[in-house]
Amino acid sequence: MAYRFFRIIAMIWGVGSVLTLGYVAAPVLFSMLDRTSARSVAAQLPAVSHREIPRGDLRAAAGIG
Repeated sequence: MAYRFFRIIAMIWGVGSVLTLGYVAAPVLFSMLDRTSARSVAAQLPAVSHREIPRGDLRAAAGIG
């Protein structure tokens, strides 16, 4: 049951971060930088926000132990 709750929270977190990138970060980049620079930075944002955490390394990724 706790695992299912964690998965739901992780899914909501992931959807929220994608929406934030799309509706906040990208428009700010395009308003502040020239089109070419903003495009290259915006293309790298999903890779930074969704780095892969191998199964079992969740405690290490969270900085616990």
